[in-house]
Amino acid sequence: MENRAILISSVCIGLVCLGSFFGHNWETLGAVMAHRGDDLGYYQFLPGLFIEHDLRGLPWVHILEDGSRLSVFTMGVALLQLPFFVIAHLACHFGLASPDAYSWPYAVWHAQGRGRFMRPWVACS
Repeated sequence: MENRAILISSVCIGLVCLGSFFGHNWETLGAVMAHRGDDLGYYQFLPGLFIEHDLRGLPWVHILEDGSRLSVFTMGVALLQLPFFVIAHLACHFGLASPDAYSWPYAVWHAQGRGRFMRPWVACS
């Protein structure tokens, strides 16, 4: 019973924090997706495939001497992020935002995806 109360309290506090964050940053939430670290390198495959329909024009690559492009990131993380990307993409097609892979639905669901996969690592440490 005590564990259940702690869980409910934690969820409520988390929802209040998320609501506060999104309420204050609603207009610029998509900018979170444009200024980040390595996770955009892994994420770049999803917009390339579903929005640009071309994996040759990925933005975070090394350009080789012969002009070809080489990504140092693998697709594995993008495959894990795929369900969350699809939810955001569908939300955008229902008119919530521009389907550009960097607007606020993508930022929200990208964070959800990271949270889902980080939780086991946090629990193990």
